[in-house]
Amino acid sequence: MSMTEIKQAVMELSPEEFAHFRKWFDKYCGQVRDKPIEGDAKSGRLNKLITEADEEKALIEERRHESERSLRDYLKEKKKN
Repeated sequence: MSMTEIKQAVMELSPEEFAHFRKWFDKYCGQVRDKPIEGDAKSGRLNKLITEADEEKALIEERRHESERSLRDYLKEKKKN
């Protein structure tokens, strides 16, 4: 079946058939998209990126806590004065 025939067939679907097709196609696209990522994850190629992301997340959390402490200290000092 050619691309033109596929497009024509899709355009001829009823609204209900199109909704069903779209749901199936979205799921299929997700599976196709995820397959290479799953392979990379299983092979360990993503380990470095995962480690970097974890380190960045920890740094962000640390900075957030420091910021909260600084604000808390500032408000305490302001209350005293």
